[in-house]
Amino acid sequence: MKPILLLCLFFVSFKSLNASPAGEVALAVTLTPAGSFIARSQSLAGTITRTLGGSWTAQNLELDLNSLNSGIALRDSHMKEKYFEVAKDSKAVLIQVQGKDGEFSGDLRMHQSIKKISGKYQWNTDQLKATFVCKMSDFGIPPVSYLGVGTEDEVTVEANLSVPGESGK
Repeated sequence: MKPILLLCLFFVSFKSLNASPAGEVALAVTLTPAGSFIARSQSLAGTITRTLGGSWTAQNLELDLNSLNSGIALRDSHMKEKYFEVAKDSKAVLIQVQGKDGEFSGDLRMHQSIKKISGKYQWNTDQLKATFVCKMSDFGIPPVSYLGVGTEDEVTVEANLSVPGESGK
């Protein structure tokens, strides 16, 4: 009887969301010697799986780098063509992510490299907000410089995902 009860509890404890999360991804970039900009995208697809215990995993959350928009066409062109080299690989993919108790970690594939990332998250009704910092140099992206203005190596990534029918409770 106990094995059957444990098996039932195991299957009941998982809730799978096979939806493409909809939301915004924002890359916050600090310029040198001064200033900053944010490149935004609405192009995100993947799968999130939650347990009733509050932990979650995500697999193959994919961002189309061509969809990033900073509001300045020349900057967008340089970012996509020269630095992200979207002609070679136009996707950034969180291959496997695991989150629990407000913290997450996973593997990010971008620019033909895979690196570990970690960050913080919070649920608000059916919204998942996740933030992490990564270094462009970790992905083989060269230092950015145009007319004496460059960027810091670290970029803050924020994703606000709408996961219909979910609650962080």
